[in-house]
Amino acid sequence: MGTIVILFVYFLTTLSLPVFMWRRHQKSFSVLRHVAIPVLGATALIVPFIELFKPGQPAPYAEFPYTALAILAAATVIAWVTVHRHPSTHAFDLADTIALSSDCPPTWRSTEWKAAASRPVPA
Repeated sequence: MGTIVILFVYFLTTLSLPVFMWRRHQKSFSVLRHVAIPVLGATALIVPFIELFKPGQPAPYAEFPYTALAILAAATVIAWVTVHRHPSTHAFDLADTIALSSDCPPTWRSTEWKAAASRPVPA
């Protein structure tokens, strides 16, 4: 029964990857890698979703897909309200704040990562 939630997360991740890569890493964006392959993965999930929502299943299995959809809808509404009430919690702004913070180590997105990677490792 818990598989459907994992499938929802995987499905939403495959849909968000092209948007994330286009917005944040446009120079390394590849239609094949970041659109075509995730779409194939999302398409492959159609059969499991159909089987999970098939009518006539025993009692707990018949209600669980709809419960999972309700939880997903509630989480979406909560996230939307949170982002619109408190714009500082927006994912892109928060990621930039963390990446630009002086007390954080250099990340793969920062300009200092090459310098940090080229330094010799202390013995």
